[in-house]
Amino acid sequence: MQRTAGPVFCLLYFIIGVSQYFGTTYVSLFLNSFDFIDGLAVGIIMAIHYLTGAVGQFLWGDLADCSRTKNRILSLVLAGIFASTWVLILPQHRSAGTLLLGVVCVNLFLLVPLSIFDTIVVENSDSCKLPFSSMRSFSSAGSAFAAFALFLIGTLAAIRIQAKTGLAIMAFSALAALVPMRLVPKTAGHAYGQRSQRAKQVVELMKNRRFLLLLAFGLCNFACTGAYVSYFAIYFTSPSGLGGKLELLNLYAALCIAGESILIAVSGRLFQKKDIYWIFTWASVMGAFRSLAAFLAPNPYILLAGGIFQGLMFGPLWGRTAPFIGSLVRDEVRATAQAVWSIVIQGIGPALGALIGGAASRIVGLHGVFGVIVCMHLVTALAFLLPFRQQRQRERSASAAAENAQASDEKK
Repeated sequence: MQRTAGPVFCLLYFIIGVSQYFGTTYVSLFLNSFDFIDGLAVGIIMAIHYLTGAVGQFLWGDLADCSRTKNRILSLVLAGIFASTWVLILPQHRSAGTLLLGVVCVNLFLLVPLSIFDTIVVENSDSCKLPFSSMRSFSSAGSAFAAFALFLIGTLAAIRIQAKTGLAIMAFSALAALVPMRLVPKTAGHAYGQRSQRAKQVVELMKNRRFLLLLAFGLCNFACTGAYVSYFAIYFTSPSGLGGKLELLNLYAALCIAGESILIAVSGRLFQKKDIYWIFTWASVMGAFRSLAAFLAPNPYILLAGGIFQGLMFGPLWGRTAPFIGSLVRDEVRATAQAVWSIVIQGIGPALGALIGGAASRIVGLHGVFGVIVCMHLVTALAFLLPFRQQRQRERSASAAAENAQASDEKK
């Protein structure tokens, strides 16, 4: 089992990546296909979409830590994505209320798989010959594959995948992931049988200064990302935006995510000498360039070249963050810590960003939203320069003190 763990992890990351691409791309397009939904309504529903995901992250992350095996919980989540998708796409929606109900059902599961699976892979990484960053890159590779396949289908076969069809593919991809799940090494929930101590463990986690700094950065940086993701597909394809075809949007996504996948795979070596705080600042600046490219591009074809900033933003971030969180916390709260991080970057932060984007679309228009996001990214990068510098100095001082103590013990 240990010999095959690496390839199984890569395959499962790939399938989850395919499912996640359809979920993140087609939910906003599905909402925008209804005449009674305007730009602000999209922002509000997307905000609830992200907040529901945050609830799901914490619920399932806590269950993963407290279950006999994390595998069982991940399998339940994947099955939940398949089942809940039909609640969203099968009814004939005639009001925002029924749409919202469908979005809530889907998002109790949709954003959860990667955080739990990251924990499983990190805990079994010693038995794999592949580094974590290389295995994690297959998630982006799956998303890039999905995007490029849609581009080819739309261009060569002239078949346009509608939003409902895209969400159905998401559901069946999640179902397909259950097959390789049977080969994943059983990974214990380290808090199994410790429910009475659970509150104390979570409180201890939330007192971790380095973890709180990470969450604060995640909230600000992914508020920017939430605004971008909520409106980019609409802006790219809308006549009031760039007016690009859906097939071209899929090509853009394929190029972005392919670059992201490559940079995740090489981030361990390429950014080896950079500490995690440098990576965070870098991600904010690259996010600003990504939004600036959307803001300045005169047409969708020129914007294709700006896709490089997506890889430069997320490649180092995804390759380094999960192992960093694993090094910060005890085994008993590792899945919960990953879930809390995911709550912030896939729930609370993006929800805040979606609301800001919705308000900005009313005030400065769809195009102006991306100028606002540029400013948000730059403010985030500048605001965290001092806290990151102070934390870096504290860690260096602590490391030096530990080395001096060890040297003193050796002399004795």
